[in-house]
Amino acid sequence: IEYAHADTFLSSGTAAALDAIVNPDGSKDNLLFDLHQWLDKGNLGTSSICVTDLLTWVVAQNIAVFTLVANWLRCNKRKAFLSATGGGNAASDNCMAGPTYMCQQMSYLHYNRDVIVGYTGWAAGSYDTSYIYDETPAWPANIPYADTPLVSTCMYWP
Repeated sequence: IEYAHADTFLSSGTAAALDAIVNPDGSKDNLLFDLHQWLDKGNLGTSSICVTDLLTWVVAQNIAVFTLVANWLRCNKRKAFLSATGGGNAASDNCMAGPTYMCQQMSYLHYNRDVIVGYTGWAAGSYDTSYIYDETPAWPANIPYADTPLVSTCMYWP
């Protein structure tokens, strides 16, 4: 069911409006809400840089957001899929620095896998390795495909 940003899913009224959608038999089975959430400034997904000023606040904010969303999903017998999240691959992007902020988010989602059933790292289907959220595996000489640093570090269910 149409995407919404996780941080505004409840406050915007989107969750309540979409909760009215049911299957023809009245059940809510196999209907997933499509959520997006980013670690860049403003949670916009427009920068490869995970914010460095108050970064722990951003991670805490994302976890608080997902806590509210997960609790709402449980209470309303719903499930969601995080179809867009991401960050940069360079060490200077701060997405994998320190306690690996993207990894923290992914671990938290995994902890709530009863209602958040999966995720997709956003790469826009890009094969252009200059794209800020590139996740295209590289083919180094004589080595099979190698995942980008963000993918190999964080983009998995632990």
